[in-house]
Amino acid sequence: MPAVPLARFLLLLLYATYLAYAGLFFLLVPWTEIWTILVMRLPLPIAAVLGHSSVKGMLSAFGLFHFILAAIEGTTGLRPNAQR
Repeated sequence: MPAVPLARFLLLLLYATYLAYAGLFFLLVPWTEIWTILVMRLPLPIAAVLGHSSVKGMLSAFGLFHFILAAIEGTTGLRPNAQR
């Protein structure tokens, strides 16, 4: 396996870290008290939508999707382009 350039490795690490943190945020925050406090500051129609359980579930699924992308990038991102 050929060596991966340091710049590519660091960019991949930064990208995978971003995906993991975004996934953690979207997975957990909609179900916390912080979310309720933030939503209460918005206009009523927007707060009603963002406070609904199905919207929170969709945001959590979006967070899970970010975790899946982070895992895929972490495992396949360091391969040479021909093997991807």
